[in-house]
Amino acid sequence: MDFPNLMGLCGVILVLTCYLLLQMEKMTFNGWYYPIGNMIGSAFVLYSLCFHWNMASFYIEIIWLFISIFALIKKMFKTLKHRRLIFKSELG
Repeated sequence: MDFPNLMGLCGVILVLTCYLLLQMEKMTFNGWYYPIGNMIGSAFVLYSLCFHWNMASFYIEIIWLFISIFALIKKMFKTLKHRRLIFKSELG
């Protein structure tokens, strides 16, 4: 097995493990780990697709990557907003 295939396989395992842990309620959808795991896993699969092209896989992984980035940005803004509210309540 060449390195790109190994990276792709690791990416698939990571995405599926995150999904399994979510279904087992060992991981939460609103936390940081689920979107980070999906983002990294998708990036690994996309890397492998640079060497072994498959258009359908490319489209699903690029969309999965953007959804994961969107979830991380949303979580970041929600966390910052929560911290600002706590900071304001401590001042006032």
